[in-house]
Amino acid sequence: MTTCIQSEINQWVADTFKENQFKDLSAEIVGTSEQGEGYLGNITFAKVTGVPFSGKAKEFHVVIKSEKRGDGTTNLSPVQLAYERENFFYDKAVPAFQEIEKKYGINITQQLFPKCFSTLSYEDQQLIVLQNLKSLDFELYDRHQPFDMEHLKVTLSNYGKFHALSLAYREHKPKEFKELFSGLPCAMKNIIELTKNSVDAAEKCLYMMLEENHKFKAAEKLKELLPDGVTAKIQQMLRIQEHEENAVLVHGDCWNNNYMFKYPKQEKTLPESVKFLDFQVTKLSSPVMDLSYHIYATASEKELAQLKELLQIYYSSLSSMLKKLGCDPEKVFPYEELIRQWKKYSCFGFAMSSFVLQIVLLEKEDTIDIEAMGGENVTANMLKSNNSLNKIYSRLSALVEHYLEFDDF
Repeated sequence: MTTCIQSEINQWVADTFKENQFKDLSAEIVGTSEQGEGYLGNITFAKVTGVPFSGKAKEFHVVIKSEKRGDGTTNLSPVQLAYERENFFYDKAVPAFQEIEKKYGINITQQLFPKCFSTLSYEDQQLIVLQNLKSLDFELYDRHQPFDMEHLKVTLSNYGKFHALSLAYREHKPKEFKELFSGLPCAMKNIIELTKNSVDAAEKCLYMMLEENHKFKAAEKLKELLPDGVTAKIQQMLRIQEHEENAVLVHGDCWNNNYMFKYPKQEKTLPESVKFLDFQVTKLSSPVMDLSYHIYATASEKELAQLKELLQIYYSSLSSMLKKLGCDPEKVFPYEELIRQWKKYSCFGFAMSSFVLQIVLLEKEDTIDIEAMGGENVTANMLKSNNSLNKIYSRLSALVEHYLEFDDF
């Protein structure tokens, strides 16, 4: 994996903090991402020290996400588009939402996302400099473990607040909303195409595991649900969701590692807040794109059985935030509309999770780098020797059985 050298970091930091007018500025690299953590780029952690012309030195703990160079991946348009999209999110979308927040005297964006110090574009590379949330005592959840109800409550509540920002912005500024968000290219579509061989291999592995465990009826029902395969279903869902009248700007990448939680001291079971990470595939879509992907990729069998309650938690937060933003929830996005869209679009989250879980649940020694393998049959290769089959099958089996049998609306 290509890593960032010190001279590059120094240049990026200088460009990021140039408006602070420090007389002296230094950056110390304190860590980088490991294999399997940042598939579409390098992640570098740094401590930045700025000495002003008067007063005490200031420290900034930052995360620098940068496109990889020199490994054959930077010419792939899906990678470039992903970085452009995250830069767009912090440069354009967040400031637009903050306009609405300011009008109503609230600050939700600060609660939802890490602080962005800068987005930078060079001739052959794009990058983004964010606050390192670990310096604020936020931490990742163990990606091998499903979220319990307490963690799902806080993430779904925040999705309600996040989606409310889009709905309120459209309600108050329909012209500006259309100009800003309509016509955004779908970065997820391109990434799915890039990894098509891997998704197809994961689908074969799913059927193999079901049949080896004598789940023949489930396998047959699944084939009826996905007659053209997982990739085709994902692409179909991506195409049709953006045309919903009340589509919102979605997160789009809703698996375990894209959330960081903060806990009360000495209490790791009750998160007090969460921030969302990675907006490289954000787009205009149904809220169900986020909800179905998030719930199916993170919930265990126990929590899946409480799907109706999970959606009510989300909607209660959405409704409350819409009211604070001067909107009528019954007019803008009633609960019945959420359920209609869930029935129509939740297959997206199911299809995505049937692939993603096979990556997420790998043990560290089995993790892979999609770019390094050129998008080849990653899943087929990794399952030949991984130590995680039982865990993967348990989660996938619960997912399949829930999706095929649940009808409690």
